Amino acid sequence: MNNKQYIVKYKFFLIHMYKEEEAWLEYMSSMGYHLVSVFFGFRFTFVKGEPAKYKYSLDYRKSYELSSDYLQLFEDAGWQYIGSYLRWHYFRTSKCENTVDIFSDSSDIIERNRNLISLTTILLGVILTILLLNTIAIFAGNSNRTFSTLVAFVVSFTLYTVRKNLIKMNRDLE
Repeated sequence: MNNKQYIVKYKFFLIHMYKEEEAWLEYMSSMGYHLVSVFFGFRFTFVKGEPAKYKYSLDYRKSYELSSDYLQLFEDAGWQYIGSYLRWHYFRTSKCENTVDIFSDSSDIIERNRNLISLTTILLGVILTILLLNTIAIFAGNSNRTFSTLVAFVVSFTLYTVRKNLIKMNRDLE
């Protein structure tokens, strides 16, 4: 019989807030809640256990597929693969003095941020196209698109802000 207690927490992080997400996961582990899975990027399932000092790291890849070589590289460095959501991959290791960060080199962080900038640029282009089409429809007399135009505007502003923050993070690292 499985005596494990699971809890689900909902928390939303924008894609440039991965450090905050990692810190929150570490805090949860320090309280005895250890990450088991992530669903849709904001639904986190934890298993109740003993409080532990874990270090979490998120990796964003251009590919959904994870090769065995990729996972072996992390395992050899002491990182345990937790799971994935879309192209985000979650890893955990015991927090200790000699823990090697997944991204120990600023060029690795810059490359990850460039991948995220590319993603936000594509999404921003799609949303701005929808926004433009909805705006044209509104001016043509179709007032049914007002709400979707507002949503598209909010999403495009959010994506623009995320993209701007990622670019700033890269400039600070260079």
